[in-house]
This record gives sequence, C-alpha cells and structure tokens, in this order.
Amino acid sequence: MGGTAIIGLGAMGQGMARNIMQAGISLRGFDLSTAARDRFAGAGGIAEDSAVDAVSGCDLLLVMVATAAQAEAALFDGVLDALAKDAVVILSSTVAPSEARAIAARLNDAGHLMLDAPVSGGHVGADGGTLTIMASGPDTAFDRAEAVLAAISKKVHRLGDAPGMGQPIRSCINWLPECIWWPLRN
Repeated sequence: MGGTAIIGLGAMGQGMARNIMQAGISLRGFDLSTAARDRFAGAGGIAEDSAVDAVSGCDLLLVMVATAAQAEAALFDGVLDALAKDAVVILSSTVAPSEARAIAARLNDAGHLMLDAPVSGGHVGADGGTLTIMASGPDTAFDRAEAVLAAISKKVHRLGDAPGMGQPIRSCINWLPECIWWPLRN
C-alpha cells in the first residue's frame, strides 16, 4: 500500500505537515488533540482517529512529539504492526541519545529503519519549511525519506548511520550563540 504518515500535529508538526503536503505528498496523520486533527484535515491532510489507523500500511512515518515517552507510546502501542514491512520512521522528537538508540533498536528488531532526525528552527522553521535537521541513520532510510526531509528543511546534516548522533549536535546548537552555529544552518 505505501504512503506517508505523521504522528504529532502540535505547533511544530502542523507546519511540517503543511510543507509535506505542499510538496505533493499525500499525508495521513494523528494527534491526541481533536482540534489538531481538525486543523490538519482543514489543511488537506487525512486525519485519523488513532495512530494505528494513521500509519496502517505506510512505509514512511514522521514522529514529532515532545518527549521520548510520548514517542515510545506513539510507536509501540500497535503502530509497529500496522506499518508496512521495512518502513522508515523519522524520529524528529528531541530525546536523549540513549533513548534514540533504544527506540532504533526496537524498530530494527521489528524490521523497520529509523532516522534519528531532531530539528532546529522552531515554529518559524516548521511553518516555513526551513528547519535544520541533524540526522543519523542508514543510507537506505535517508534515500527513502529524501522527499519528506526536503519538504520540511533547508539543510540536512548527515551525521552517520548510528542512531543518537543527531541529538547531541542539536543540543549543542541550541546552546551556542547564533553567530557560532549560523554556518551549520546554511
């Protein structure tokens, strides 16, 4: 079946979703908030009443929730079984490197690939499709996620294939003054 889905339609996820759809990619989505699902549907997305329904048969899933606990709840409560075989999960939530590695291991054990892909740029970057992404994961996952990454960002830093590499870089960038990390964004 294939297809693309997003879980997490908050302030960041809404902007990311709009940019994905503006790139011509059909998108199904879920959020715990009915109002967020309604905004997503109003922007042209296919809003579903559960995460399992949103990802059913999808081969690409973007997760944009706030914490590792939320990411785990979103991914490991029936979602893995609903994804297409060998799906790619883009984890854009800000989580600890150890949490990213643990989530990637569970996804790998289930036969899926993960891109650890935290973002920088805030709501403005999410709305404008100008996020900076610090991503690590297998080349195959990067190749399959290329169109979605291009729709939401102006720069993707590829940091190798080991999960958890994007998280420390993103944390450093958030602490550095603009004048130091600006070249990384461009």
